[in-house]
Amino acid sequence: RTVWFQLVDEGTRDAFARTSVDELLLPEGAIMAQFQNRVFGKIARALPPDWGSFILRVYPDRETYDEEGGQPLDPYSLLDGLGELKELIVEVPPRDIDIMEMELKYLFLETLEWREPRRFCESAGRDWIYQGEQELTAVLSRELVKNYEAWNQCRGDNQKVFLVGSGPGTGKSRMLDEMKNLVCQSAKLSENEALIDRMKDIYVFNVTFENDTAATGSLVKRDVPEFDISYRMLYQLVKEGKKTPWATFVRKVKKLYSRLPFTIERVIAILAQLKKVDDMQKMTVILCVDGLERLENDGSKQCDFYRVLSSICSFLNSSKAFSICVCSASMQYEALADSTLKHKYLIPPSLDGNRICVSWTRSARQVLDDIGGHGRALELLWEVMDRPNITEMTDPDYIVDEVLDGLKMRYGSVFNSGTFADPKTCKELVAAVISRRRYHLTDKVGQSPFTVETLRRLGFFHWTDERRLECAFIFIVLMVKKIPKEPREIDSFGDNLPRTRSTCEQFEHFVAFIRSLKSIAYCGTQVALSEFHTGARFGSVDGIDIIEPHSRTVVENIRKVEAKPDTYFTNRRGYVDISKMKTIHINERKGFAGDIVTRVELIEKGSYRCDEVIQCKLFSTTRKVGKEQYLKEREDAVSGDSDVFLLITSAEVADFDLPPRCGVISIVEFEQYFGSLASRQYRSLLKRQCFTC
Repeated sequence: RTVWFQLVDEGTRDAFARTSVDELLLPEGAIMAQFQNRVFGKIARALPPDWGSFILRVYPDRETYDEEGGQPLDPYSLLDGLGELKELIVEVPPRDIDIMEMELKYLFLETLEWREPRRFCESAGRDWIYQGEQELTAVLSRELVKNYEAWNQCRGDNQKVFLVGSGPGTGKSRMLDEMKNLVCQSAKLSENEALIDRMKDIYVFNVTFENDTAATGSLVKRDVPEFDISYRMLYQLVKEGKKTPWATFVRKVKKLYSRLPFTIERVIAILAQLKKVDDMQKMTVILCVDGLERLENDGSKQCDFYRVLSSICSFLNSSKAFSICVCSASMQYEALADSTLKHKYLIPPSLDGNRICVSWTRSARQVLDDIGGHGRALELLWEVMDRPNITEMTDPDYIVDEVLDGLKMRYGSVFNSGTFADPKTCKELVAAVISRRRYHLTDKVGQSPFTVETLRRLGFFHWTDERRLECAFIFIVLMVKKIPKEPREIDSFGDNLPRTRSTCEQFEHFVAFIRSLKSIAYCGTQVALSEFHTGARFGSVDGIDIIEPHSRTVVENIRKVEAKPDTYFTNRRGYVDISKMKTIHINERKGFAGDIVTRVELIEKGSYRCDEVIQCKLFSTTRKVGKEQYLKEREDAVSGDSDVFLLITSAEVADFDLPPRCGVISIVEFEQYFGSLASRQYRSLLKRQCFTC
């Protein structure tokens, strides 16, 4: 059909030079962009060579054009009957206009608006009370002040990028969602008035390489890695009604705006135009980037991960606005170990499930302890506990297994990897956790293929401030089950698990369980006695090693044995020969004390066998255990000076010199000795209350 139009000069608002009402023939169903292209084709020779059809603004009629605030037609709207009865008004800008600014002004800005970003975290825990704010703001506050002072003094190269690093399901995305509040609280904590004043109006960009804007294996533009950030920032600004799928949006921007470099700085300039901010230096911007680990990363400085992160640092160093850049990825310490990029690591806090699940049963709270502070595991536990078939009588084993099954489904690649599948690796990792050894992030764990950093990246291991490796109880159980044992004892460890999982386990039973873990982890390995019992206070044990020739089974003696025989009558196997060193014996409980007897092989200028007696004792008094009482407990427990004696007690113990081969673990040393399993040991102290429940 015929469409009538009139070219108008933007400067004079009169008819464009030497033109009058003209016509075009367009097909039915044509859109406004097609009309613009045809009109532009007619007048292109009279315009600068780098102009495009986008510079033409089309109004439905003269009345609309003359009206104050009259709006041009959308380039993607249908023509319908426009241009039939009244000619369309096509406005042509002045010849000396900045083409790039025109591209923004006349077309692109109309499709954009500012609104708060979508949250990264969309799982069940997104609305839980955020934990760890106090610790994080203390760290952020110091670095935020340094960054602000560096920016204020035009020393942008001294600013640091914040890197949120941890494994999958540990709360990285949730931390980014909380970043605006964390930054505001950190500014208040700093008491820097200029910085506090800047927190009144903050613009947050949430950029992700997952979900709707997932990484595709290649960058938006290979030679400009910054575009992978800036295009996603721009995508956040697109009006909801104008939004297209991410891949379509990228193709459109690359095609229509090929000459316009949409850098991070330019996107913030566009935001300034949208918000009518006359000076970008008045702006405070938080750029949050999630899922950087999705980018190709071979550890080199040429990989996509490093180049994109470098582009963010480059932007930060030269930004006109005061910008705070926070990037999350499954730990990438190794990729940045020798990097010159200035960064500060932020580790998501381990969650305290008791602050989330305040009304759960005792057995559910035990499971809460056993899965540790892993965010995704807590969400799965929450989902399991919400099922109608879960009651106070539900077996904790069933709940634990359901959570583990859920984790295996979500993180199959982790659970099928060498970490949880290879028996030798599992043994090395259990030994690393149980031994309480200290590591650097780049240290290899035993003979396993993993460094501490790669383990931490999995999300199920923690590297503490004391440089020790820890993991939750359920993951220790998972790994120990993979470790091969003596042919006739394949199920022995599994037989002991119900006892260790039960809500009211006895004090000495859990200590015996830990002792059996040590026999599995150290089987066939000669280690110092002090290392075998790391965390205990010892008398003289210098030069004394221990070697465990077998993994051991826990058994209970029917009656307390005072002498030192080679056989004991047990509740599970009848008479057991302790000299074969395949068992750990729990003596019959007497009051609030229980002995754990193990025949061990020590090495000190040759090897010899003796008994290792661990006495677990609960004291009702609040007084410290003194030397006299300690020596009496030792005299009652061991029959010779060559034996090893270890007192584990719920009381505090005074500071005195211990005899040779003697040690103590008071309640003060529980966390040093039991590590991440200390909460189970504390819980076993409640045994007396359990009987009255």
